[in-house]
Amino acid sequence: MKVQVKVAPRVFVEADGKTQTEIFESLASLQEVFGSFSECGKCHSDDLRLVVRTDNEDNKYYEIHCRKCFARLAFGQNKGEKAGTLFPHVRENKKGSIMGLEPGSYLPDGGWLRWNKQKGKSE
Repeated sequence: MKVQVKVAPRVFVEADGKTQTEIFESLASLQEVFGSFSECGKCHSDDLRLVVRTDNEDNKYYEIHCRKCFARLAFGQNKGEKAGTLFPHVRENKKGSIMGLEPGSYLPDGGWLRWNKQKGKSE
């Protein structure tokens, strides 16, 4: 059985499964990622693009970039059983090093960050 759902104004996702619970879990995971980018959390523009960056050690970084204000929403990669799936970075990491907030606290603007060149950090 297949189910297709509209998760954002211009995004449809499709899940396939043998049971409703399988499909529900797939749709929930897809919606968490692909429903996260209907608009920028900083300027509310809908002029967005998906970006995959690779560093010198071949690590991949999955992000959504706003073409208007240059903010970005980063995604983490799940490990173990859920390897190959993503989740939006909406919380401060365990070391509190993204914005210097309390570890585990929610980031402002739904996790959308913009680099402040003058301050040398993301805001």
